[in-house]
Amino acid sequence: APRNVIVAATSPARVSVTIDELSEKIVPAKANIIGSVLSGYTYYPPTLDDNTVKISGSKTLLDSIVQAEVDVDVSKASSNLVLNLPVKLLTNDGIMVDDDSLVVEPKTIEVFLPVEQEKPSKWVNVKPRYVGSPKRGYEVADISAVPGNVKISGDLAALDQVNDLLTEAIAIDGLDKDLLTKASLRLPKGITVTGGNEVEVRIVIIAQKESKEIEVPISIRHLAEGYGAKMSSDRVKMTVQGVEETLTDDRIRQIKIYADLDGLPAGSHTVELSLENNSGLEIQEVLPPNITVEITDETPSISAPVTDGEEEND
Repeated sequence: APRNVIVAATSPARVSVTIDELSEKIVPAKANIIGSVLSGYTYYPPTLDDNTVKISGSKTLLDSIVQAEVDVDVSKASSNLVLNLPVKLLTNDGIMVDDDSLVVEPKTIEVFLPVEQEKPSKWVNVKPRYVGSPKRGYEVADISAVPGNVKISGDLAALDQVNDLLTEAIAIDGLDKDLLTKASLRLPKGITVTGGNEVEVRIVIIAQKESKEIEVPISIRHLAEGYGAKMSSDRVKMTVQGVEETLTDDRIRQIKIYADLDGLPAGSHTVELSLENNSGLEIQEVLPPNITVEITDETPSISAPVTDGEEEND
């Protein structure tokens, strides 16, 4: 207090002071489009002079900020926009942080937004292409593009000539596994693509399958005790398919063919053959698919004993 001045009271008597650490943080910047351009016009993704913003200030405040944003109002625009816009700071929940203690660099960002009059357009399929051959023993199983169709624009005469768009040729020489890559679209003169001239192409490479003809013995299962069985054929011919390294004798021995005689009485029966395949190979054909089985009762017959006084006839 000044000399000869007595302070009788203060209000408030106390103040609360929060002490926080000073810090810096860099967050990404993006444009937020507001409104709609004039009917018959369209706009394309904006370009920002600065894609990041540096913030200095209270660490507690900085920890809550995850994004910088500028609002681009395209309402009734009919030509390209070049705007110098103030930066907003946002939390993860999209809440704006407005605090004068924060230092923001830059405070404004210049934005360029292309605006053009819409041209006639249509959607066409994308057809990816490749050149060359995979590694020996492998083949192309599938090829696809994402997106699989795109919107193209141009003069009506030019659009009428386009039914699909090819990609640049992708080299696959020597491949033995799938390929995921980017490829540019081949655009005819006077045609533009909405969203960019590049697609993602996936080429699926698989090992080539080979076929092999084999013979497999037929076994009998569930023949009733005391019965015998005779099959019209004891082997079948079979075509199996798999990649070269899997067509081994060990794998083939895991294929079982059998005639299931469960519950069948004596007599002649046409039996459909059953297959048990633990080989991992694909069974393409089994010949014959069924066989004839003759089942006989082989239980020993018991002769009646000869009683006293009976004689055997010569």
